[in-house]
Amino acid sequence: MGLERFSWREICARPLRVFLTFLSITIGVGAVEAVLLATATTRQAQRDIIKTISGKADIEIVASGTGFPYATLKEVANDPEVEAAVPGLKRSASLQTSNGRKADTQVLGIDPRIDQSVRDYKLVEGQMPASLKQVVLDTSFAKSLLIQVGDSIKMRTRSGLEEYTVVGLVQPSAGASVAAQRIFKTGNNIDQIQIVVKDKEQIEKTVERLRETVPADASVRPVRTSNSLTQETMFAPQNGLHMAIAFAVIIAMFIIYNTFQMAVGERRKQLGILRAIGATPSQIQWMILRESIWI
Repeated sequence: MGLERFSWREICARPLRVFLTFLSITIGVGAVEAVLLATATTRQAQRDIIKTISGKADIEIVASGTGFPYATLKEVANDPEVEAAVPGLKRSASLQTSNGRKADTQVLGIDPRIDQSVRDYKLVEGQMPASLKQVVLDTSFAKSLLIQVGDSIKMRTRSGLEEYTVVGLVQPSAGASVAAQRIFKTGNNIDQIQIVVKDKEQIEKTVERLRETVPADASVRPVRTSNSLTQETMFAPQNGLHMAIAFAVIIAMFIIYNTFQMAVGERRKQLGILRAIGATPSQIQWMILRESIWI
């Protein structure tokens, strides 16, 4: 017994129910796809940030506490295998624009005279900072907040709310570049030193030698690859996103199953008649499955 006609007649007779069924499938699948897309976008953003911060460096010295003295930089730079040593200070701050927009941002304090020996970014507009009251911003970040070169911004830090002038836009960049030691009240301390060595085969030996130079609360290590560092950075967010994906799948399954269960329940009388005139259980199941595949 062919039941295709019954399936097609049922679909044509109830267009609203078919549309709602199709909509429930779309919502369920769309929820899963949205979470997967958010996961992929977050991972790529993390990779871009890590690539920007690490740049060309072969070795990094990272503070495990409140930082280490700026004088450490001179000792590191004097190492015979060190080609370039660039200091850095990384902090979070709240930014407020002159047009009333607000955003949380990551401030990367650098020495603009030597920073490009480690980090590769392009000055799109304006100039690099020449005073303690000048900053440069990432191009896309400035665009999202409608900030242009010459505009004033305010940043709330440990030293209070201070005003700065945007003198340039760069791409890519990890955020604003300011006199971070002063506004975050770190004294003469810095968070990290990015190092480029002359001989890439001597990286491990240089690391061992620098460990005897830096303070005990600072770690010296070869710059980790983007993939491994991304995995460390994304560990907690990724677990949360995996949980979100699981919930999205469960919700999608519930929506789709519940919709088809209601559709079958409304046709209980019709299905009973089909069974009474000789339709087998497998034929009934295939009829329902076929309608689901069509939809």
